[in-house]
Amino acid sequence: QKFGIFFSGTIKNIGDLREGANRSSKYGDWGKSLYYAERINGKDSMITNPDPLLQRNSGYSQYDMLAKALWKPDYNHAVTLNIQYSNSSDIPRYDRLTEFSKGKLKYAEWYYGPQTRTLVSLRSEWFKENKVYDNASMTTAWQNISEDRISRGFGNVQRKHQEETVDVLSLNIDLMKKIFRKSELRYGVEQTINYVGSKAFNEHITDGIITFDAATRYPDGGDRMSGSAAYVSNNWEISRKLIFSQGLRVNHVSLLARYTPEMIEITKFPYVNAIRQDNTAINGSLGLVLMPIGGWRIAANLSTGFRAPNIDDISKLNDSNSADQLLIVPNPGLKPEYASSAELTLGWTFDEKVQIEVTGFYTLLRDAFVTSPFLYNGQDSVVFDGTLCGVQALQNAGKAEIYGFESSLIFKLTKNLSLKSNLNYTIGKVKDNNAPLDHIPPLFGMTSLKLELTQFAGEIYARYNGWKYIKDYGSSGEDNEAYATPDGMPSWYTINIRAGYQLNSYLNFQAAVENVMDQHYRLFASGISAPGRNLILTIRASFKN
Repeated sequence: QKFGIFFSGTIKNIGDLREGANRSSKYGDWGKSLYYAERINGKDSMITNPDPLLQRNSGYSQYDMLAKALWKPDYNHAVTLNIQYSNSSDIPRYDRLTEFSKGKLKYAEWYYGPQTRTLVSLRSEWFKENKVYDNASMTTAWQNISEDRISRGFGNVQRKHQEETVDVLSLNIDLMKKIFRKSELRYGVEQTINYVGSKAFNEHITDGIITFDAATRYPDGGDRMSGSAAYVSNNWEISRKLIFSQGLRVNHVSLLARYTPEMIEITKFPYVNAIRQDNTAINGSLGLVLMPIGGWRIAANLSTGFRAPNIDDISKLNDSNSADQLLIVPNPGLKPEYASSAELTLGWTFDEKVQIEVTGFYTLLRDAFVTSPFLYNGQDSVVFDGTLCGVQALQNAGKAEIYGFESSLIFKLTKNLSLKSNLNYTIGKVKDNNAPLDHIPPLFGMTSLKLELTQFAGEIYARYNGWKYIKDYGSSGEDNEAYATPDGMPSWYTINIRAGYQLNSYLNFQAAVENVMDQHYRLFASGISAPGRNLILTIRASFKN
């Protein structure tokens, strides 16, 4: 009753992904894996893929481990230790490995090195009421995250390594106090510190000689970003039909990114040898939930938000849009962006059989982060890794807006049979020139029919996405236009079936067939096609005393 322990381990071995076979004839071989690179007798060769539906060089393996221990010295106190570790094999960057340049594959190798993550956290909780809190918690944590990018151009004997390591220290203190019978006050503080290490080098693939003449992704002199915050919120149930919530949060973010003289000489991109920023903001929210009569529910929310530039935003040197031959360079002048948001939700429940909910949302961004063309030393293009690239940087773009709706329906046709559906639509654009924002998904949703019996549950459901036309793509290349069709990303739908059977209190069997029609499709902004028809079988066994 005072001590508990839990272990978990997962091993995944994922082969190359097979895409759907049923495709639109209009776009020919779009999405097929026609060629792949292989080194034969000391020479890079383009090999014809005998099975173009099998996306060569997309598989990887991974393992994850979790251990938790709980100690309760008394009824009013609990301590939890949480340890997590995960690691992977090399992970191929499939989209990069399909790029062409001058009639041949652009890369012979492009993969992420083993991605490792370690987390250790200690959480203490107190449940005894006093004048300061009714319950409180304090969590301290350390994370270490490592991610490497390794690439080599087709026919090139130099393999470029970019290695990043992040250490994250955090402290969270959260308290809750009931100040009236139906009013809960929550408050607390947070402190985080991120240390980012970035290095790069070239490795000769035949003699193994290493030279430190490659550009790092982030400043190589040691980068640090810290955040401090304090918050208070209150949830007040004024009556059974009216709930009022308020919140206030103060944030302070500081950043330091430093370049060594050697890296400044190599890249010739940084403007200063150190980038420093300190930003502070106060944000708040107001929410109201009204439940008048007849199963209606009305919810409204107003809030403000703040995002300070991080190490990636302000100092990244990145040719991730190399298919479009674009290069993102650091921008020390980047300022924070601010958001003002409003939401309105209307919900209606009828006779516990029909539930309908629609939410409209609107966000106005000021000094919005937008990747757009940039001038470096008065030039709009530079030579990087032997390629002439257009120069871009993350910049503040005045005002931008994001708005749309989400809706859901639950309809109980009978005691055991129910229909569920949801639909989401978002629009995002820069106000000054009406240009589309990056990363705005097209219309998407899901509709399902579910049968639930005593020992059996079965469901047939459809997932669907609307068109994302080229004219609606962001101009920066962040939406990966290069991996879409000339018209954009086509609409798609899949039909899927899943079922489960509880044989007894110990055994449960589940089966699913996804993408039954074996449709070929790609998610918006993705450089790899989604899985074709696939089968999932699951057996769960539990043993009880």
